[in-house]
Amino acid sequence: MGPQSARSWRIGIWLLFAFLALLWSGSIGLLGALLDWLAHALASGEAQRLGGAAAEWKMPAWLAFWVDESLLRTLQQGLQWALDMGRDGLPWLGKALGWLTPLLWILWLIGLLAMLLLTFLGLRLLRSMPAAGR
Repeated sequence: MGPQSARSWRIGIWLLFAFLALLWSGSIGLLGALLDWLAHALASGEAQRLGGAAAEWKMPAWLAFWVDESLLRTLQQGLQWALDMGRDGLPWLGKALGWLTPLLWILWLIGLLAMLLLTFLGLRLLRSMPAAGR
C-alpha cells in the first residue's frame, strides 16, 4: 500500500469515527430527552391522563383493515389495567427515571471511548500492514 493510499485509509477511518460518534451522540441525546420527558410525565401525573386517553381511543375506520379491533380493545384494557395498578407508583417511577439520565451519559462516554479505541486499533493495524512495492 503506497503512502497516498495509506493516507486515504487514515482519513477514511477518522471520518468513520466522526460519523459514528455523531450518530452515537445524537442517539444518546434523543434518548436522554425522551427519558426526561417520560420522567416528568410520570412524576406529574400526565402519563395517567395520556394513558386514559389512549385507553378510550376509538379506532378510525381506515385502520380497521390493518388492525383487528378486538386486539386493539385487549391492548387498551391491558393499558388501563396497568395504569390502575401503577397509579400510586407512577410518580415514584418518574423520580427514579430522573436518575437514569446521568447514567445514560456515562454510557455515552464508555461507548465513545470504545469507538476511539477501535479507531486507534484500526490505525495501528493500517500502520503495521506492509507497504506494496517496497
